[in-house]
Amino acid sequence: MTGFRTVIFVLCCLFLSLNAAAAVQGGIRWQTLEPGLDLARVTVTFTPSSPAPSPPTSADDGGGTSPLTGPQEATTTILRIDPEKFTFSLYMASEQGPKTLGQIGTSENFVAAINAGMFQRDGVTNTGYLRSRSHTNNGHVAANFGAFFVARPEKDGLPQARLLDKHADDWETALRHYGLVMQNYRMTAPDGRVIWKQADRLHSVAALSQDTKGNILFLLCPSPVPAADYMAALLRLPLGIGVVMYLEGGSEAALLINAGGINAVEAGRHTSGLWSGSASLMLPNVLGVRRRAEPGSAPSVEAVP
Repeated sequence: MTGFRTVIFVLCCLFLSLNAAAAVQGGIRWQTLEPGLDLARVTVTFTPSSPAPSPPTSADDGGGTSPLTGPQEATTTILRIDPEKFTFSLYMASEQGPKTLGQIGTSENFVAAINAGMFQRDGVTNTGYLRSRSHTNNGHVAANFGAFFVARPEKDGLPQARLLDKHADDWETALRHYGLVMQNYRMTAPDGRVIWKQADRLHSVAALSQDTKGNILFLLCPSPVPAADYMAALLRLPLGIGVVMYLEGGSEAALLINAGGINAVEAGRHTSGLWSGSASLMLPNVLGVRRRAEPGSAPSVEAVP
C-alpha cells in the first residue's frame, strides 16, 4: 500500500467512525453534516445466490470470482442530499482534463462527489449520455441504459433534481428542460424489483438513488459484493428508494465528502482486501455537489476551465 493510499484509508476510517450529532430515523443512524446533507453508515446483510454474467466496470481490475457462501455483510456509505439546499454539477475531463477525485473536489469546491458513470477505453468519454449546460461529453443515448439523472432545471416549476426510469418516465421531455443529464444502467425498477443480473464476479458498487421525499442519495459499497444479491438486501432497508442507478464498480468506484469536518475519499477495493484505485486514479467524469446560494447572494455557476 502506498503512503498516499494509507493516508486516504486512515481519513476514511476517521470519517466513517464519526457519530456526533447523529439521529436514528427508521432504524438508520443519520449524522447531519450540515442542513440538507446527512451521512449514514449501514450494514447490508445478504445471502449470495447462484452466479451468472459479470457486472460492468470501466476497468475490470477490481473484481474476482465469487467465493462467498452463507449470510454476508457489506458496509455501505450513504450520503443524503437535499436538492433544495445543494446544487449538482459535472466535472468532465473532455472539457477540463482528468484529475483525481480529491483534486476535483478541491478545484471545484465540491462538498461531495461521486462517479458520473462508467467510461470508454479512451479514458474520457462516458458510456452513456452525459452533458452539462456548457459541454457535451457524450450526446448518444445508450439504448440499453435505463436510468437518467437530471438536475439544474431550465423551466420554472420543475424539481431541482430527478432520477428517471427510461421505461416509466417521460425522459425525452425531461432532457429538454434540464441543464445536467447523465445516463447509466438501472439496478432496480420503480416498483422495487432488482433487474440487475447476478454476477460470478464481485465488485465494489457506486450508485445513485432518490427517496420518496426527493432527496438524492449517493451510495458506495467499497467491499466487493455480488451486486444483485447486495441490491436486493439494500432495498429492504428503510431508505424509501425505488430506482437505483449504477455509476461505477470495482476499483474505479469512489465517493468524496468535504463537509461537517470530514475531508476524505472512500474508494472501491480489490477482492484481495487491499485499498486500491480511485483515491489516486484519474477519474474523467464526476458528479459534484455544491452549496446552493442563499437568497440575495451571488448565484452558483458552472466551473469553467
